[in-house]
Amino acid sequence: MAWQIEWFSNKAGTTIGTLAVGKANEGWNYAVLGRDKTGDFQVYKLGGDLFSLDDARAEFLLEMAAAEKSEQKVRRWRAA
Repeated sequence: MAWQIEWFSNKAGTTIGTLAVGKANEGWNYAVLGRDKTGDFQVYKLGGDLFSLDDARAEFLLEMAAAEKSEQKVRRWRAA
């Protein structure tokens, strides 16, 4: 069981994610989700077993930025 501690979203709401902590020995985890072509959220990246909240947040925010950049490339390709 994990408890979600923080939630994040980009301004457009196309990329969302959460930081969570498990039991005492399980460490910190995160999930990054992005919208698919139908508008439903799909898992982009899962990360886990990180030592601290700060470590988890740093890795998580990098993955959020990568997911958003990936989505922008998809939008540009569709528009062409």
